[in-house]
Amino acid sequence: MKRTAEDTTASSRKRNRALDSFDPSLKRDASRLLDAPLDESGFIFGRIYMIWSTKPLRGFMMESDYHGCTSRFKVQLLGRAAEACTSHITPNGRIYLGLKGATVQRVDPQRPDHLPLQLSYSMGIVIKFMPKDGRGTPTVINSWDDGWFTSDVGTSAESVLAFINAEKKAAEQAIATDQPNKTAQRKARKAAYRQAEEEKQRALEKQLQAEEGPAAETSTPIPQKKHFTNSKSHSGSPTPGDHKRRPSTSPPSSPPGRVTAPVGGNAVPKDTANYTAEDARGKVQRDETGRTNAKPTMTAGFRSEYVTTWNSSVSAVGYSDKFRWAVYDAVKHAVAPVALGNAPQEEMINDGYGYTYSPFWAPIDDGLELGYCRQLKEWWDRAQRKAAETEVINIGDWQGGGPTTTKGWIDKRTASKTRVHRLMQDASPDAPPSGFFDCTVEILSGFKPDEPGRPYSIYVTDYTPNPNVYSFPPDSSMSQSTCPPALQGTQLVLKVELWDASAALGPTMDIGDVWFLRNVRMKLARNGLFEGSMQEADRSRRLGNSEPEDGDSAAVSSTDVHFEALLKRKKAWEKQCGKAIRPVGSGGASTKFDSKLIEDVDWTGGSSFFNCAVEMLHIDLVSPEAPLAFVTDYTYNQALPSFATLPGSYEVPLDALCRRIVRIHLEGDQADRASKWKVGHVYEINNLRAIRRSGIAVGRLGGSEMLTLHKGPASQDASGSTDSVIAALLEQKARWRRDASLEGHCLEDRRQPSPIKVTEKVAEEFSKATARPSEAPQDASSPRTYSTLKEIKASDQCPRHFTTHARVVDYWPLRLRDACILRCTSCNVDLPSIQRFCSECASDDDVESFYRLVFLIEDEDGERLRLSLCNPSCSLLSGVPATDFMLDNDAWREFQSQVRPFIGNLEEVHATFDEGMRNRDSVPIKPDTPFTRMDIQNWPVSHKCIGGDAHTRREEACGCDRAYALLKCELV
Repeated sequence: MKRTAEDTTASSRKRNRALDSFDPSLKRDASRLLDAPLDESGFIFGRIYMIWSTKPLRGFMMESDYHGCTSRFKVQLLGRAAEACTSHITPNGRIYLGLKGATVQRVDPQRPDHLPLQLSYSMGIVIKFMPKDGRGTPTVINSWDDGWFTSDVGTSAESVLAFINAEKKAAEQAIATDQPNKTAQRKARKAAYRQAEEEKQRALEKQLQAEEGPAAETSTPIPQKKHFTNSKSHSGSPTPGDHKRRPSTSPPSSPPGRVTAPVGGNAVPKDTANYTAEDARGKVQRDETGRTNAKPTMTAGFRSEYVTTWNSSVSAVGYSDKFRWAVYDAVKHAVAPVALGNAPQEEMINDGYGYTYSPFWAPIDDGLELGYCRQLKEWWDRAQRKAAETEVINIGDWQGGGPTTTKGWIDKRTASKTRVHRLMQDASPDAPPSGFFDCTVEILSGFKPDEPGRPYSIYVTDYTPNPNVYSFPPDSSMSQSTCPPALQGTQLVLKVELWDASAALGPTMDIGDVWFLRNVRMKLARNGLFEGSMQEADRSRRLGNSEPEDGDSAAVSSTDVHFEALLKRKKAWEKQCGKAIRPVGSGGASTKFDSKLIEDVDWTGGSSFFNCAVEMLHIDLVSPEAPLAFVTDYTYNQALPSFATLPGSYEVPLDALCRRIVRIHLEGDQADRASKWKVGHVYEINNLRAIRRSGIAVGRLGGSEMLTLHKGPASQDASGSTDSVIAALLEQKARWRRDASLEGHCLEDRRQPSPIKVTEKVAEEFSKATARPSEAPQDASSPRTYSTLKEIKASDQCPRHFTTHARVVDYWPLRLRDACILRCTSCNVDLPSIQRFCSECASDDDVESFYRLVFLIEDEDGERLRLSLCNPSCSLLSGVPATDFMLDNDAWREFQSQVRPFIGNLEEVHATFDEGMRNRDSVPIKPDTPFTRMDIQNWPVSHKCIGGDAHTRREEACGCDRAYALLKCELV
């Protein structure tokens, strides 16, 4: 039998198998793992860029370099793979990662230089790891079961047992020899660590003793001359020239285990045992709720503290069961009494089960501690007198006020840690404290990147140059979307990334607004230039005379000195460059398109982009389809749909705006910004896309750029405005009003008539008015008395019943089939013609049909009057209850047969009018309607009466206090 020889061969193969897995010929490219089948015989070489959860190790970020291309990807460790690698993998080490047992997954990269790749190991892993310093023997880890059989060889039971016993004995010997070695190594490491800590402590003590100098009693202070500094201060921040060395008088040595400090009015305790007055001050962290009653000129003493060095400063920590303190009164040379208040004198620790502990320290009279406190008080008085002899002059404060002289001394460590207001030209990553500063800037643009995990970015300026910021080249696409043309090619624009809580401020920052940004940090970007970063949102606010949005208290007046200084610098820059600085939203979008009127936009072909100036008619952010905005510039385009009904009320009736309204679908950040838009105001819209959806011409506005610019209200009062955009729109609006009046549209009523709900109260008012007319009932055979429309309007009696002789010259809505509307009585909202349920309450329980039909009548004198057909007893509506005429054809035919004799050819007039708007060469048909005898009823308009608030606002806008309804109509 030759089992032993075979085992030796197998053992040799086991030893070399892990090393053979990393042969240079098996090196693979990580970027190709997603495109080709996984080759488990290969490996990837790189370094550990980052690790996660070291106990146990859950994964790491690996950086691989293959033929000069560096890329990073994630490696996830699970199960046996995580256990095998926990104690061996460290950051920045070189690693050979075997692909055996790896699972390739495609993930979303967090950064542009990351691969969309993740390798997962769960059953096992094969790696070779080398530390970052390159010293030592590489560690090879192979968690796979490498046992295998060579060939079938006949064996006996005795030989098998002998082989097993030999292996068991060898393993026991190895364990017995390894255990002492591991224990000894662990003890050696602990001893080396203790020795290193002791050496550090001894070195620190020697340094402190060297700086301590002679005792205070024998030291003679060296007089120092007054110093005058003449250095520029950036935005009020202290500069190195503001701080001069003070007298280097040292206090007496402190007793071991004690920390005493002089107490000022608002000062924190200071460890002055080994430092001068201007050097670093020690802070005491107390885990105890009692308070001292220290007064000025007193000294506080602390006992049983742990003194440590953290962040290059000395700190003393007092634990809740060991820390004791007392206050030394230099006048009485004794410990001052303590005002306990609600604090107990002593207590038992460990929730009442330990020994009695008191935080108040009672030193021995005339002991070592009180003597040291007296020496410390004397040293402090001498240091204060010497410090008062130094003058510090601050020159060059840009905020105004001139030079200021401060007598006394300034703690340079405290001053350097105070965040100040800086200009862009003075900010840098090296400016104290750690590059943080406050600033007042103008918003140039804002973007929300499409890449997930990236912050909202804004581009700002305060019109001061910084040579280390990026200069956007002129006429590039990035420059056009980032900064105005007047600032392109300059070093006046700073990029600020908004992280965490400040990210919510980004969408609220409009282009052209001036903001005070708090706690911005200047950092070094990857391109080697400066950029800002911001995390906090509190106390950052909008400045200027912008109108607050619905009680927004963030907008403040323009009395801020930084705001006024920014405006002065802006005017100076405009004067220097010779042109005004127009916001990005006024023509500086990422892609420039031509400005067009709505009548010039082509919706018949494919999609196209254009810029326009429009008036905002309505905003619907809760539409089930998408957030919508309805705008117009009062020009006609035959491709646009006709909106007979829309929610809300408008300055003009919608029938006169036929095919002049564009419905804009808002997407992306534009939907969030739409909440700040105002109805009745003029806006410049850039990059508006003309498309068709379901065959209807609409507009689309999307993306993260600021594409809208608010110009102001579109009112007649603004006709004298110097803004050319508003003036041009008002001119188009006046031209439209003249054309609409010539075409027979009544524009006196500037509000859309609201649907009239016939309630019991309304019916009662009509019945009362009809039952008691102002005139006596006339006999049927007697001649009827007629009133002219002018007399009806001038009558002071209300309510009153009139009879007149007139004819119908127009009606509203344009389509007679739209005479009935759907209205939610619960939400008091009109529903669109294509909608059968209320989107406000998401129900159709309270949706009812109402008549909304208006006649414009004219008498023989040419006087006109508008009548509402709202009374259920009206002869034209009798027998035809309000319903949806689009669904109920029988009701529609009956209603049409009753109304058509009185409206003549007005249906054909409306049809030809619509055709005439599409074809300017067509000849309109003149209205031809018969004269009829009409019974009219007037009644006073009140807030609780017909029409609701919208109707009341309409009548108040027209200046009238009554309404007119048609009761009866007969052909003469």
